[in-house]
Amino acid sequence: MMLIILTGVIFCRPGLALETSTELDSRQGNDVKTVMTRGWMNFFTFPGEIVRTGQNEKQNHPKAWPLTYAPRLVANVIVRATSSVNDMFVLPAYVWATKDPRPITYFFDMPDYVWEKG
Repeated sequence: MMLIILTGVIFCRPGLALETSTELDSRQGNDVKTVMTRGWMNFFTFPGEIVRTGQNEKQNHPKAWPLTYAPRLVANVIVRATSSVNDMFVLPAYVWATKDPRPITYFFDMPDYVWEKG
């Protein structure tokens, strides 16, 4: 019973009861699709952080990059993988409710995808 109530609260959309039309907001639908696509792309490409992190560390810390590479690589891989799972399963419901499609990587000043410069 608690699971049903919790599910109802999580997926509750404010103002849903007041809507008179049955058409969906196309922007929200596109945002959800974009978020899920970004999640799947990051899921399959997050190992690319090995190369991306090496390039960024050599550029940002030319003398200390051998010491900073390993910790930064672990952190970036964890953040990117977590962000991809979040984009695939959690964030679509959040985007639907709040219209905020920012990924977890946004809060760590990382680009949305591995191949983008950030």
